[in-house]
Amino acid sequence: MRKTIFAAGYFGYGNFGDELILALFTRRMKAWRVRHIPRMKTKPLSLITSIANADAVVFPGGSVFQDETSSLSLLFYSTVICAAALLSKPVFLIDSGFEIRRSFNKAVLKQVLKLASFISVRDGASYALLRSLGLRPFKSADCAFSLQNFRCRKLVPPKTIGVIPRGKGRGLRDAIASCRRKWPGSEFKFAVLSPKDMPEARHLAGGKDPALIETLSQAECFFAGCDFFILMPYHSLVLAELAGADYEAVFYSAKTMNFLQETGPVRNKRAELPRIAEECAFQIFVNLLKDKLKP
Repeated sequence: MRKTIFAAGYFGYGNFGDELILALFTRRMKAWRVRHIPRMKTKPLSLITSIANADAVVFPGGSVFQDETSSLSLLFYSTVICAAALLSKPVFLIDSGFEIRRSFNKAVLKQVLKLASFISVRDGASYALLRSLGLRPFKSADCAFSLQNFRCRKLVPPKTIGVIPRGKGRGLRDAIASCRRKWPGSEFKFAVLSPKDMPEARHLAGGKDPALIETLSQAECFFAGCDFFILMPYHSLVLAELAGADYEAVFYSAKTMNFLQETGPVRNKRAELPRIAEECAFQIFVNLLKDKLKP
């Protein structure tokens, strides 16, 4: 009989990155039954029931452990780990990002993560943070690096410039204006990875509706139709690296800045090392999971 894994995360809100994480995790865990609760923050009773009925709890990636927007997110997901521990369910965090600034929150995170059976992190900043707390995470990469054969066009000068915004920012408008001056004949193609970014993207596109990217196939189609990119969301940067795309990144949070610092200036095959690291970490996780769930 297949074991049941409860996947915990920010799922069901229409954010492409989080839905991609869940889809990739489910695809790779074919030997297990993967369950999740859309918008689980709003369903505490279903959450506890799902944890109780699962054989293990896994956070398959993303940066849900953060206090950049609010400390409540950190406290909620910390409670999930504590609940799993109280119910004697092993907890695994894989390919995760940690963005914690406040001293009290760091103290909470340190105690909570001691309950986890395995932790792998997707970036150097998260690795350094957990090490400073006395924890021993495995250095991995985002799970999207497991994707293969992601492509884009590379016409020079670019025929089409793809723009994926996140929130608002002068930096994005400056980048668009710069590209218009540099390549006056280029067409701009706008898309969003979350519905909440639609109003700003529509404004930037001059009132036209941007494409809403909800699936990997839609992302592949968007990247395949552009030659240069102006990008803000974290996973748009990851996909650009996978495609070997030429792009300009506009920072909106610490995680995007950390990502660009790690990738470095040379863009030739620099997705290979993260892919290898992620695959190694994932196999370690699977082996530990099998060991924990032995009869």
